[in-house]
Amino acid sequence: MRRKFKKEWLPYDPSELIKLAREQYPEKEWLIEELKKCTKYLKESSMYYYFVDPDSERWKGGSVTYEFYDERRAISLFIVLDILKDRSVGGVEFIPDVDEAVYIPLFSIWSSEDGKAEVEVNEDYFESIKNFMEEEGIENAEERVEYLKESVVEKLEKGLSNNENNENDKNEENEEEE
Repeated sequence: MRRKFKKEWLPYDPSELIKLAREQYPEKEWLIEELKKCTKYLKESSMYYYFVDPDSERWKGGSVTYEFYDERRAISLFIVLDILKDRSVGGVEFIPDVDEAVYIPLFSIWSSEDGKAEVEVNEDYFESIKNFMEEEGIENAEERVEYLKESVVEKLEKGLSNNENNENDKNEENEEEE
């Protein structure tokens, strides 16, 4: 059973998908022609868009998938097209490359000259989050990302200072035992 969501068709520009299809499936001219028809979508989530109504009979015959890999973004994406029996593009799923995403550092921690731990955020990562939010039409993207960044740093610094206090307490306990 499909999740119920508000059915609001939005305009879609398939040019990026067409470009990827030409690069990665140049022999599939029918696919490029079908992608040209994908000019409106229903958004199930930020990761999945329907080009064919999910309640349509056209989905009943199942679908096959075509996968693309897009390395041109801050985080590479696997893009999966659901192709229906009539060869139309039923939907598209955008999946971040998990292996790559795991290794993108949100921050680095280092010791300053006075020995205190300091947090430095990866500005490129937060910039890519802001860009994604803006592409998705999320309001106040810049303010939201700035708040997220400040929250991350604050929590990390608080955790680090708690760890430093715990280390100091352990050192004091060890000195008392000696």
